[in-house]
This record gives sequence, C-alpha cells and structure tokens, in this order.
Amino acid sequence: MFSKCSLNNGSHSSMAPLSQARLWGSRRLKATERSPSVPLKKATVYTQVLKTSICSCLTPSNSPLVRGRTGVSPLTKGGLRRVRQNFEFPAEMCVHGSLKKGDVHSIVRHRLTCNRLLLIGALSLVSWLTFSTVAWARLARLQSVEGGVVYLKRSNWSDFYQTYPPTMLNGDDLLRIEPGTLVTLLCPDNTESDTVSAGVSSVTDACPDTPRRVRPVFGVSDTWSATDPEIPYVITPWSGQVLTPTPHLRWNAVAGARQYTITLQKRVGADWSDVWTVISDQTVLCYPANQPALELGAEYALRVVAGTGTASSQEWIPTAVFSLVGGRELADAEAEIAAVRSIEAPEAFKTVLLAEEVYPKYKLFAQGIDELLSLIESGAETAHIYRLLGDYYIRSGQALPTEDSYLKALTLAEAEDHLEEQVKVRWGLGTLYNRIGQPEQAREQLLTAQQGATELGDTDLIASIEAELEK
Repeated sequence: MFSKCSLNNGSHSSMAPLSQARLWGSRRLKATERSPSVPLKKATVYTQVLKTSICSCLTPSNSPLVRGRTGVSPLTKGGLRRVRQNFEFPAEMCVHGSLKKGDVHSIVRHRLTCNRLLLIGALSLVSWLTFSTVAWARLARLQSVEGGVVYLKRSNWSDFYQTYPPTMLNGDDLLRIEPGTLVTLLCPDNTESDTVSAGVSSVTDACPDTPRRVRPVFGVSDTWSATDPEIPYVITPWSGQVLTPTPHLRWNAVAGARQYTITLQKRVGADWSDVWTVISDQTVLCYPANQPALELGAEYALRVVAGTGTASSQEWIPTAVFSLVGGRELADAEAEIAAVRSIEAPEAFKTVLLAEEVYPKYKLFAQGIDELLSLIESGAETAHIYRLLGDYYIRSGQALPTEDSYLKALTLAEAEDHLEEQVKVRWGLGTLYNRIGQPEQAREQLLTAQQGATELGDTDLIASIEAELEK
C-alpha cells in the first residue's frame, strides 16, 4: 500500500506477464534458510508489481497484527475449529486461540467476548458467540504449487479436477497431489501449512480449522450503467464505501476525447451541490490535493464529461453514490486488512485474498477494483483475477466492464482447463445478459454453465444456475 499519490510514467506493456508460479509464488524458504544480506529474487518480482501501479494514492495499511493463532475457537471433536462471524453453534466452548490441539481450557481472549454459556453433559457447555470482524474465519487457500499438478474435489463434486492458486478451499474438500509436487496452503488463521503430502488428503489434514462453507456470493445490481463505450462512465468510486477521504478516480477512456471535466457532487438534503470541478487529460486521477476531502457521513457522486460532449450521466441527479467508511466499521476493516497484509505471501496472493473475502464485507468496491486493476496492469493476468473483477463490476451495475472482464476470464480459464472457473464465469455472463435485456445470449451462457456444473457434480452451482435460467 502507498502513502503518497503519484502517477507512474513508466509503461506497463514492457513488463512480461507473470506466470502462475511467479504470480502466486513457490515454496518459501523458512526463516532459518534466509540470509538478510541476500535479497530473494521472488521479492523483486512483487516489488515490480507494486511499482507499476498507475496511481499510488491508496490508503497505507496499519502496522501488522501479532502473527499466530488468534481469536476464539469452538472445541469440537477432533480438536479446535474456527467459526465465522455471528455463527451460532450448539456445542461450542470458548478457548484461547493459541492453545494446541487437544488442550481444554475455558479462556476467552481479552479482545473477544462470549455472550452466554450453558453447560451440557460432562462439560455441558453451549456458547452463543458474537465475534469481532477480525475473528471471522476465512476459508483455506491453495497458496503455492511447485513441480507438478494439483487436483481438487469438493464435497459435492463427482470427480477431481485440476485447480490453481489462489483457489479457496472448504474444510471438506479433497486434494489429490502428484508425487514430486510441493504444495502449501494458507490456513484460515493466516498461517502457512506444512508441505502437503502427495496422494489424496482432506484440506482439514493440513488446516484443521477450515470451516465447511461456500465462497461468499456477490450481489447483482438493480440499476445499470456503462452500456456505451462513447460515454466516460465512472469506474471508481461508483458505489459502496471508500477507505480514504482522498480516493483516486477512474473513468472510461472515450475515443477522440483529449480532456475530461470531472465534478465531485455532494448530497445536501434532497439536492446535490458541486464540491469541486477539475479538468484532466488522463482517465486515472489522484484526488486533487488542493480540493476539500470527503467528509464522514456525507454521500458523494462523480460526474465526468468528455471533450467529445458525452457525459457519465445525462442527468445531474446521480444514479449511484458512495461514502467514506468510519467508526467501528473502519477500525474492523483496517484491522482485518492489516492482518492479511502481515501474511508472508506474495503481494498478488494477498491482494486477491482481500478483494475476494475482505473488501466485499465492508462494501469497499472501489478498493477491490483499484487493486485488481493494478495487478492486471502489472502483468498478473489469470482467470481468477478477471472473474473476480467481473464480480465487482456486476455488483456495481457496470455492464461493459463486467462483460469485458468475464470474457477475458473465460479465455484464460479455457486455456488453463479450469472447469470450475469456466462455470462461474459463464454463470456471471448469463446473469449479466439477463439483466441488460439480452435473453438469447443469457440462455446460451447459462446452459453451457449448467452443463459444466453437471459435469462437476456441483449441486449448489446447478441450483443457482437453474434459478437464473428461470428469470
């Protein structure tokens, strides 16, 4: 993350695309294997990723949190299991998160609370827990693969299919690893697993505290914009919340436009007033340093007018608004972001983790889009990244960027022979086409997605796709 805002004058096209192995990293050296005087080559790669960001006015992260197992876990058969925020389970026991498997102590970490305890049986303990956001348990992830191939079988799949980092893993998923392949997982407590043995094993063998739940599903916008390439539609910030009072701004480049007029509007009662107006010949703009910053509690909108005369909105009444996150929500978001940033993993891996699991929880859509675009501009192009970017755009109701991101994701997923990604992308495309009035294209994509989900044997995906087909 950056503390200053400056435009990068370098060319992104000169940087070669990163391979899967370079992007997500191979097995990392243990601390005792590293020499502080010898820089790691891999670290240089990810320094380049950061330096090639177009606009470095992102909010700096907090100091890293203390590493290790933190938070409160329930005691269940087989050892400690971690639970997600607001999860209620009828046979839990509050225990200190740093205890080893098998230890039985009723200790509650000082930053978290158990609301009610009820004895059952010998221990006779039931707890209804309210967890802070930081204690919310993420899924495990495939962190690195070196020297071979990994196959994944989810609990409702009929067979194993090839998978890649940084795929999210449920606790009851199975992995099949070829001999000679070095594989590590990132566990939900932000620690790296030991090297996973070749053969078939459960995710919980490597990360015992991985919950059994599916990936959070992005919503779909009820209103749509960005349907005409001749319009300088706003990309970020468009809707949701922003972390910083001086976010950087993006909009669509219009062919033939030599300059753009950008106006920040603020809601005042039932009306809207202009906060500032600037002119730029770029399509990515750091927040003007000499203009008033965003205020907590206010609602804002951007309007961009291209030199060709077209505008991001034809009316001066905004169709989407954004605001500055604050209070306890801001503290929770910053703590969770800092926890992820402190993980010893490639920056690309951490960015995807934040974009997929953290930013959506706080409606930080602009932050997610900005960081994913920065990865792509740095040469990190994978099906997973483009599909996730499409998920953000479809939530924001931006038609053309959604379609473009999904189509690029589909091309890469087919090249990678990644069936699960292909299914999710086609489901997204079908949903988009349904919403913008293209039923024939929607049906084509959804039927193909349904066929792929049937091949996987994924009953959850099949049901979701069928529901979209009925609309």
